[in-house]
Amino acid sequence: MNPAMELIAKEKSTIPYYCNKWLLGWLVLPSYINEFPIIQKVKITNELLIIILSLTLILVGCKPDEDAKPLISEYYYGYMDYDPSCAPNPEGNGIVEIKYSGSKIIKREGGLIQTNPMTGYDYKFIKGVYDEITYSDNLALIKNRVASGNDTLFIADREILFDSQGRILRKIQPNKKHYWNIDTLNYYYHSNGLLDKVQNIQEYIIETSTFHFNNSNNLDSIVTITSGEEELISQTKEYFGDFDNAPNPIKSIMMFNETFNRSLSQNNYRYYSLKKYDSNDSLIEQLEKTFTLYYDDSGNPLFNKF
Repeated sequence: MNPAMELIAKEKSTIPYYCNKWLLGWLVLPSYINEFPIIQKVKITNELLIIILSLTLILVGCKPDEDAKPLISEYYYGYMDYDPSCAPNPEGNGIVEIKYSGSKIIKREGGLIQTNPMTGYDYKFIKGVYDEITYSDNLALIKNRVASGNDTLFIADREILFDSQGRILRKIQPNKKHYWNIDTLNYYYHSNGLLDKVQNIQEYIIETSTFHFNNSNNLDSIVTITSGEEELISQTKEYFGDFDNAPNPIKSIMMFNETFNRSLSQNNYRYYSLKKYDSNDSLIEQLEKTFTLYYDDSGNPLFNKF
């Protein structure tokens, strides 16, 4: 069999399919040149030269993207930054589903909704809460909704501006405590690409979060200072630790508030703590969590298993 035809039979080549098809066109061409007198006039003296040039172009133009992020289709909400005052026994076992169009997220299903405080909890997880995402150039609009019977109720909209590297530059969203107020968060990065700080400037309050990373490019801590015009209001310190050595699949869903902090690291943290202090440096809030992560046979974390 012609060597070129043997390549055609091997559709599961290690060369990506679109590159394989392009290469085969060049390999097969010389065997048909004799049937076309016009093509014979072209001075092709060595078929091997064509093959070598084609392979060289493939190695340069079809090089795998080492920075490509694996797409995650679902995760357990308990691994992410959802409000801790959440009722137990979530619908659908607390699994959040992610829908894509190509590599772009277009929908997230599952989330929190406010519940009767008489239950002792502020929120509960239901499958009827969802986000729909649309895009326009470097902008993403996230529409947060909840399906209630035959009705769809409005919760909130968020707008995200990305830079050319896909990093968040600005996020406009409702205030966490007062939904009638709008927060505009601006994101600033170091020259090495790591996040430096996120700043939210309101009319009378400035909130600045500074991000610190270790030598492995894993998020070590976040220090958030909330201040008024001339005085400190509060200071919050968050710590991340016990990182594994596995790749971090949450990088691909960094646009959501609940997954953002986990998306910033190379690997996956299994310890988290928070301490919040008032203007007198008195501890007013404290939280500590440990996470048991599960992995597949290749060592990749399974965030949908708990």
